[in-house]
Amino acid sequence: MPPSPQVAAGRSGPTPHFRSGDPIRGIASLGVVLCHAATSALYVSGHFQQFLDDGWSGPLGPAGAVIGAGVVGVPIFFVLSGFLIARPFLAAYVDGRPQPRVPAFLWNRAVRLFPAFWVALAAALLIAGLQGRTVSDLPRMLLVSEPWATSPLRFHLGQAWTLGVEARFYLAVPLIGSVLVLAARACGGRPRGRGTRLALVAVLATTAAVAGFALVPRGNDLEYSQPLAHAHVLLLGLLVAAADLALAGRRSTSRRLNRAGACAVLAAFATCVWLATRAPMSVSLLGLDGADSELAILAACGVVIVGVPALLERLGAAPWRVLDTAPLRWLGGRAYGLYLYHFMLLTTFSHWLPTPDSYRWGTVILTVTALPLSLVAAELSWRLVEAPALRLKRSAQRTPQPYLTEKARNFVVVPARGDAPS
Repeated sequence: MPPSPQVAAGRSGPTPHFRSGDPIRGIASLGVVLCHAATSALYVSGHFQQFLDDGWSGPLGPAGAVIGAGVVGVPIFFVLSGFLIARPFLAAYVDGRPQPRVPAFLWNRAVRLFPAFWVALAAALLIAGLQGRTVSDLPRMLLVSEPWATSPLRFHLGQAWTLGVEARFYLAVPLIGSVLVLAARACGGRPRGRGTRLALVAVLATTAAVAGFALVPRGNDLEYSQPLAHAHVLLLGLLVAAADLALAGRRSTSRRLNRAGACAVLAAFATCVWLATRAPMSVSLLGLDGADSELAILAACGVVIVGVPALLERLGAAPWRVLDTAPLRWLGGRAYGLYLYHFMLLTTFSHWLPTPDSYRWGTVILTVTALPLSLVAAELSWRLVEAPALRLKRSAQRTPQPYLTEKARNFVVVPARGDAPS
């Protein structure tokens, strides 16, 4: 999952801190833990095929549908990354400012992603053993390039495939920003209008997302875990970022709008619950096969769950009370560690289940044993690894130029007099 990034200030902002982002991330991580607890119990009990045939509600009943809705956690992670990571680069492009410093940006992402992962990898190797891994495999594992779907460590750190997707997105974002700037310079600074630039970003992101979704194969677990297989979800996060920048300087905090947003998020979650009641890959959407239909629905739900609170906050609304709580803020800050450690603990405890044939009790036992320990591990990871690593972060913001040449001044998009910073 994506660790929480810091957001840079922009001329169209400053781009505000997304206060609901960490709580949403925390809830999504809990959903992933519950899903993995249930699938671990089903796998150990020999009832995994029933899940494949009937969906989550088949073996687990109505509670299974709610648990299965947690699979939307992964699209939520990717949409959050696409939104928060790309926003400073898009803001610089649409306002004609210099892009954030790429070396500092990559360094900051590296110190956020890798130290905690390396410690978790060491823990997984300590618990599971080398599993045939040799020194030659170490660089690939350290750089989250391991084919986790087929790795001997897949039952202890298999969720790390999402970190490989994240790492490659971090490399792609500065490239996307540079391409946009170079293209604008080659066209004499056009398009110059801020709204036109935002529309261009939205069109390009949508086109790339649709093309990536249609062309990248996902026929098996190995193909599914490849970075390009999920690029479309990250690109949808860019659409959220473009919409956020388009609303800069606007204010609308009516209760009706807030309620409509809450209804949209609840509808997205209800859709995920409904999807979990279906047999896997049994839903057909717009002529897509079952697997692609599910991915499209989950991606759309992820956009709504992330995008609606983000845009409401941009318009000046306070975070929803259900999200703006100290426990959820704490959980969101520790979500990365929770994500890293829960799977290896679930796998370890699944071998000690007193009644392995009872998958429902097994799900409960795994949850009440592995979840608290995962939270303890997450807290230790934060205090001992993540927080110290964050102190090594550098500023990625460039110093504004007080004087501009005529050519540069023509390139810069000057906001209208009525545009107030948000």
